[in-house]
Amino acid sequence: METFPDPGAALYAANRHYQRPREASVPAYQLTWDVDGAFPWDPGYPYPPTLQPRPGDYVE
Repeated sequence: METFPDPGAALYAANRHYQRPREASVPAYQLTWDVDGAFPWDPGYPYPPTLQPRPGDYVE
């Protein structure tokens, strides 16, 4: 299980809509798909990591 680094910041619009404080963010899931059994963090994953950014990853 991954830990979301700062759900309050990432889910700002949802928290604002549901009037939730940052420390009690709305629940969310990070979904990741595999390609032939390989995930983005596995060696041999055929696509660039920017295709499925992970929570907290910086993507330009």
